Amino acid sequence: MRNPIKAQLDLFNQWPNHFLGKELKKISEILDRHPEFTQWAHVDLTLDKSSTGNKGMSSEQVLRAGIIKNIRKLSYEELSFNMSDSQSTKAFTHMDLDEKYSASCLQSNISKISEATWENISKALVLDAKDQGIEDCKTVRVDSTVGATNIGHPTDSKLLYDCIRVIDREFKKARKLAKKLSWRLTTSQQVKRAKTLRYKINNSKNEEARLPFYKELIQIARDIKKQLPLMVSKI
Repeated sequence: MRNPIKAQLDLFNQWPNHFLGKELKKISEILDRHPEFTQWAHVDLTLDKSSTGNKGMSSEQVLRAGIIKNIRKLSYEELSFNMSDSQSTKAFTHMDLDEKYSASCLQSNISKISEATWENISKALVLDAKDQGIEDCKTVRVDSTVGATNIGHPTDSKLLYDCIRVIDREFKKARKLAKKLSWRLTTSQQVKRAKTLRYKINNSKNEEARLPFYKELIQIARDIKKQLPLMVSKI
């Protein structure tokens, strides 16, 4: 009969002092806060199974192995090696030092966790992030079908204007966080003027007509470049 969790962890099951190990430890702490994730996986893994036989991997180990596979984008062979070789992965999946599983065993077990269970876990993680103040749940990012479209030619004037526009936007965010709303890097007139100059440059008939607009646009960029390090140092 499969156990939901391992009753006792190996004494030598420790986390390494590495940023990837620390990342896995944080994920492990989140999973520990949500024992229901293991229960959901356990239901999938014990459907139509008798109460006898080899215990094998616990449901918690299967769930954690599936998470490792997904976040590290590993094949089952790579996952098998990772689980037998990596100290942090062993700690994350609650494995003993001599414990190991083949690629076929991992595939057989992980594939039994249903899409509905993964979806429920994902939804619960979003709510957990909201409760922890990590996410406000006001914005969603989705995948969509790729469609063919023309790409705008990256002219010098467009790239220069984009730099001015983005620097202005990000600086406004920074001064808001620093609670220094009186600080100014650019004026709205400068940004609007830069946008106007970009279109005038693109629509000019020749180099001679384009030159004065370029000079003005470059001067705006130079002014920002000169001011930016001073303003950032204040923040």
